[in-house]
Amino acid sequence: MSTPLTRLFVPALALAALVGAVAGSGVVASGARHAPPAPMLATVDLEKVFNSLDELAARNDELKAYRATLQGELEKLQQQAKDEDSKRMLLPDGPDKKAAAAKIIEMQLNLKVKTELYNALMDQRQSEMVRALYDKIADAARRLSTASKYTMVLVADDKVALPSTGSTNDVQRVISMKRMLFAAPEADITTDLLTMMNNEYRAGGGKPSPAPTAPAK
Repeated sequence: MSTPLTRLFVPALALAALVGAVAGSGVVASGARHAPPAPMLATVDLEKVFNSLDELAARNDELKAYRATLQGELEKLQQQAKDEDSKRMLLPDGPDKKAAAAKIIEMQLNLKVKTELYNALMDQRQSEMVRALYDKIADAARRLSTASKYTMVLVADDKVALPSTGSTNDVQRVISMKRMLFAAPEADITTDLLTMMNNEYRAGGGKPSPAPTAPAK
């Protein structure tokens, strides 16, 4: 005959057995699931793509024209300062000559400020160009991967050599930045990606197009 204390534990034991049975059935069901398909990886030489894009030449021409415009304005300001200095030298000593000297100092300071400003604007314009091209490369890689069933595209850096000279820190820095030790040549889709992008650029009339927006998730 069971004691009251023993009877109190019977439902608990039964419940534990039931939970164990359910958990076990879940494990079996989980184990019965199909394994995910093996990933298809591809690699891209990002530097080669950048430097071989037809659009890069057009973008560089835009940068050169922009730089020439800024440089022209600086040269104009510089010439104005020289002209004012030439006039100052012809003036007799006195208040007018001192006022002319002060004006020239102001013009020189303005030229210095404009030079720093234009350098910053030029750097910003170049940064925007690189960012726009990178976004296009990433978008093209995504579309090519979707069409070719690649699950991941990696930037190939297996051919990046360690510096032959330099400090230990320099060598360790390069090693820490590397993400690949080896990539099979058949995984390289650089040529496919580059051909696709250049064909699209030419089909668009050979004019830089806006960077793509991020795909909806």
